[in-house]
Amino acid sequence: MAAVEGDEIKEPFEVEEGKSRVINLTAIANPPDIEYKWSRGKVSIPKVSDALPESRLVALSNGQLNISNVRREDAGAYKVKAENSEGKTKIKFKLNVLYAPRYKLYSNQVYIILSEALIIYD
Repeated sequence: MAAVEGDEIKEPFEVEEGKSRVINLTAIANPPDIEYKWSRGKVSIPKVSDALPESRLVALSNGQLNISNVRREDAGAYKVKAENSEGKTKIKFKLNVLYAPRYKLYSNQVYIILSEALIIYD
């Protein structure tokens, strides 16, 4: 079970670049009819019924977020709101996208980019 502090999950979810991931943040409530609203930053994530066929981020009806073919730019802060007739709540989390190092050649030096670290070889 994920550690929650206030309205935020402390540990980020991780997924490898190019893979898919379903994030399950199903709420418990009475009455159990819950409406979920997902967002990344200030951008709403569409429900599966409203999503375009090419949408990679889709909110499923049961408190789950489906992310297909994950890209580096998918990394960041997300939020889900759950609401029923008795009230509402929200939870925030971070998504980390894992990817392999890559080489870039600049003049006679080789730069190796490892996530946030930069190593220069002459």
